[in-house]
Amino acid sequence: MVQLHFDEKRLYTILDSRDILGDKYYDVFVEFFNDLEADNRVKSLATKILYMGKLRQFLLWLKERNIDPDDVDEKTLKEYMIHLKYSKKVTPGTVEVYVRVLRRFLTLIGKDHLKKTISYPKQADPVYCLPEPEIVEKIIADIRNLKYKTIVAMLYETGARISEILSIRMEYVKEEPEGYFRIIIGDTKTGNTRTVFVIKYAYLLRMYINTEKPETWLFPSPSRNGPLHPRNVEKLLQIP
Repeated sequence: MVQLHFDEKRLYTILDSRDILGDKYYDVFVEFFNDLEADNRVKSLATKILYMGKLRQFLLWLKERNIDPDDVDEKTLKEYMIHLKYSKKVTPGTVEVYVRVLRRFLTLIGKDHLKKTISYPKQADPVYCLPEPEIVEKIIADIRNLKYKTIVAMLYETGARISEILSIRMEYVKEEPEGYFRIIIGDTKTGNTRTVFVIKYAYLLRMYINTEKPETWLFPSPSRNGPLHPRNVEKLLQIP
């Protein structure tokens, strides 16, 4: 309740901008807020605060240059995007918020055709780095539940996705005479199949199969007729 009260107070502080914006810009500012309030998709108070704050910055930028809100054109938008990038040096994630706000603003003033002028920034794909083998081995060793220990070990050794590991059927699991496992898994994105091998942790998979004796699914769900749900593993690994 305290946080909600604080957020509401902050929103009203942002809305109390008539003196710094002036009537001409403040009218558009309030109209934008009313549009947000009428949109059932925008329920978060934090989102409203964020959007109103970004719009106020844009309107102040227009005011400094004596540009009427109704006179915003392609040149104005491009100059503002350059301002964000080089003067304010905002991150791509923040630029994305500005773009969302500006596109909504353009719709409000009847200039949808200008939306193509401002596009969402391209963000580089995140680079994921595996922890050191010693750390992974310790994580696996610390898992007491045999089923989850085996799943995590297979995830690490095969590089497969959680959904792929959990969708493995027993008919596609074959232990070779040499002591390793050959497993056919289906790619949940493309529908294609590929073969993976469990060598380092073959002893763990063998122990799991001999102990649990799975029938249809390698990792069956205890509560439904099907495989274990990925969220069960994500909770174990605390994946948000």
